[in-house]
Amino acid sequence: MVEFVMFLRTKAHRNPADILKSFIRAASTGSTNATLSDSEETTLRSVFAFVRKLYVRDAEFRASRLAVNQIHFYTMITTIIGEDLLVNYPLDELGKKLKKFAAILEGRTGAPSSLRSDLKLYRELSEKQTTHTGRRQSRQTIFKKVIEAL
Repeated sequence: MVEFVMFLRTKAHRNPADILKSFIRAASTGSTNATLSDSEETTLRSVFAFVRKLYVRDAEFRASRLAVNQIHFYTMITTIIGEDLLVNYPLDELGKKLKKFAAILEGRTGAPSSLRSDLKLYRELSEKQTTHTGRRQSRQTIFKKVIEAL
């Protein structure tokens, strides 16, 4: 959750170890990290309420990599936040797009030919050095491109 808050505040991916070190550093100097603002809390509640509805309504989505795999879940949440997907799409449409993406990742649905190379790269970026900030940003960029195309 801390990673999502830090991403929400900066819209920049950070390595989890760097986030932890910054908290330790703040604690050792007697400073504190700011509590969630009302706006931040509202945004996080909106994102997780939206995802929760998808989980409740769709067992296949709930069992998909987007829902249960830490790497894919992180990418989904940070893309929703970083690309303002809850604002840029009607919620039902975004839900359908995420379900289609999940089905493609699970192999239940074939990928459109125009997205195959992007999805191959997305999968590769999801296998190694998954907390590397550049790889996280690349996954987010591809995730957004796939959502736009579906």
